[in-house]
Amino acid sequence: MLTLLPEVTSTIVNVNVLSRTEGGIPDRVQLTYTKDSTAVELNLEHVPHATLNVPVHTVKTLDSGQARVEQELLLPSQDIHYYQDVVNGAAVQINEIKLFDQHKSTFSVKGHFHHNGELHSIAPAQRFRRQSSPVANVRHVVKKATLTNISGREIVLQGEILEREARQSSKPLEKVMIDVLAVVDHSAFRRFERQCHHDRNLTLQKIREHYTFIVNGVDLMYRRINSTLVDIRIKLVKIIIIENYHDFPLHFTHQNDFKQVEGFDVLQKLSHFVKSNNLTEHSDHVMMFVGTKLSDDGSPNLLGISWLSSMCSTNGSSVSVVEDVQDYEVILTAAHELGHSLSAQHDNWLTNDCFGFDYFIMAPYESSTTAESNRFNPWMFSDCSIHYFATFISFLLETDHGRTCLTKSVSVSPDIPDLKDKYFGQVMPPEQQCRNTYGKGSYHCKVGYKSTEICIALYCYDPNKMSCFPQKALSGTECDKGKICRLGHCADNDHNV
Repeated sequence: MLTLLPEVTSTIVNVNVLSRTEGGIPDRVQLTYTKDSTAVELNLEHVPHATLNVPVHTVKTLDSGQARVEQELLLPSQDIHYYQDVVNGAAVQINEIKLFDQHKSTFSVKGHFHHNGELHSIAPAQRFRRQSSPVANVRHVVKKATLTNISGREIVLQGEILEREARQSSKPLEKVMIDVLAVVDHSAFRRFERQCHHDRNLTLQKIREHYTFIVNGVDLMYRRINSTLVDIRIKLVKIIIIENYHDFPLHFTHQNDFKQVEGFDVLQKLSHFVKSNNLTEHSDHVMMFVGTKLSDDGSPNLLGISWLSSMCSTNGSSVSVVEDVQDYEVILTAAHELGHSLSAQHDNWLTNDCFGFDYFIMAPYESSTTAESNRFNPWMFSDCSIHYFATFISFLLETDHGRTCLTKSVSVSPDIPDLKDKYFGQVMPPEQQCRNTYGKGSYHCKVGYKSTEICIALYCYDPNKMSCFPQKALSGTECDKGKICRLGHCADNDHNV
């Protein structure tokens, strides 16, 4: 388990945007802060395929008993983006908050990175909301973290084990993109729902933000593989949420005041769910995140479970189950389980030439008792794991289905709802736009504000500050009779104008 140590630094983090894309997204970002008179610097690159606009679906059970997956209408995000610094092992989420009274932005950063061989987490010192008064920099909290000892991370090993040698080829290294579909179980959904005070729309948005962040961290683990044999990237393409227990019922038991569920039972049920709903048609691997403890024959030490050598299978076996306890622990476990699906066995002298006590990602257990020589290993794959990956991927690339699976990445854009002749503002009124920003207690402040000015300043009530603050109204928001907001102007409701 990830433990935050007493060493905590509350500091101003300077975010310097070095370049932007044509669409205005910060492309290269330099993050600096000072600790004990020493400057800490991260050089972050935007990850284009880690997008917060990944489609979100929920499961509905029909009267006939058949499950149906329906897409939710969520606003596209333009302010939150994901970044990596491969050298410093950094995977972060940056929220750019544009200030209304100046042509300036402020930034909040959430994520993890390495400094002097130690893992650190970074997060805003307090929740930051959009406001009219300028804030140059947001104070952040930086904490040192470590992995504490756990007794084991046992995985079900079933599937084909390839004994072939990975081929050394003179051909250019071919990058493979693994499209992951995340399934969020009922208990994880309820946890987010409580955190969002039962505001459903906000809950769905926070779930999308959380798992995009998690998969970006997993992607970094694979991106850091320094080998001429493999080039692997991980991409989140869809999220399916089990909102109601009866849509994916699990048998929970209680032990030592903890609720837990048998990991193997969840894995089998997930395989059936994936196959019956043909979920691998538009993804390479389905990963379920469970919000309660996983157990192995009653023992609560299980963190994840998956089938071996199952990547790209269409029979429901290209799946894994991960216990969602906290951010970085989830990232490590998800990377580990995905490694099994790519045929990697545990680092163990009985099955390969690597040792579990070196504590690489594919070790059968985690520990904080690493030596100076291997303190970076818990965030890296061993040579044995890389060999497994290369052998399995070369095998898949020799088949038509495997090549399509690994090299033809799914685009998330076709899954964005077709609004036909409508703008987002026409399906999401001002009241809902305000609640999306400030939560359930927010509303559209109408008194004292002209409706025709809503396009440049939609005033919303912030229940925390007990005051109204402006934000941009969505295109299509009604601003006058027969008129809607378009590019900041109150214009006739005519797409040809």
